[in-house]
Amino acid sequence: MERSLLEGKKALVIGGTSGLGKECASLLLKAGARIIITGRNLPGKGEGEQSDEPGFVRCDFEKDGIFALEKGNLNRAVREADILIVAYGPFIRKKLEDTGATDWARLAMFDYALPGLAVSLALPGMISRGGGNILLFGGTRSESILPRSLTTAYHGAKTGLSVIVRSVAKNYAAKGIRCNAVLPGSVSSAPAANAPSGSEGFVVSPRDVAEAAVSLLSNPAMNGVLLNVDRGWQP
Repeated sequence: MERSLLEGKKALVIGGTSGLGKECASLLLKAGARIIITGRNLPGKGEGEQSDEPGFVRCDFEKDGIFALEKGNLNRAVREADILIVAYGPFIRKKLEDTGATDWARLAMFDYALPGLAVSLALPGMISRGGGNILLFGGTRSESILPRSLTTAYHGAKTGLSVIVRSVAKNYAAKGIRCNAVLPGSVSSAPAANAPSGSEGFVVSPRDVAEAAVSLLSNPAMNGVLLNVDRGWQP
């Protein structure tokens, strides 16, 4: 890991209080980055004790929608970020005939529009500072348009992220800005009910995924990469 690319950088991890985001924040901290994480609750504190503190910005996307990105301390953190990671996003596993309006709207908003808006808000500051580093999370093999049985709505949104990644890489590389995505397979911390059928033997850990994410952030040659981290599992 090249500390020179990460050390001292302002890193915002949206969804950094749990799961993949928490693992990424931990690794970036070890690499010397200055971390800000977002979440509904700061770990170790009760609901009534929540407030913005150094290194933590409280936000509730389920309540406020993506408009939370345009307000207050979170907006400031996005605009000042040298490194932006968006690790927040719901997963829904349903047949198409069972997928309702709320499901479609929620996935489109949080798995596609939220990371897209975060990128849009971060870019002006990165341009003015002469560079930046963006990392998004796609879905399993979502670099390709594939038929899905139970995750059509989810993977449709995640496949759309590939367009954002490649667009940023193409249009902003000359300004020193890179954008990549990790596409995890079946992650060990996922609820058993969400584990894809047939993925036994191909499970990856949250740390595996986070290490892949930080390796992309650390390598200046990596731009526009959609990196599968799934031990070769094919959905």
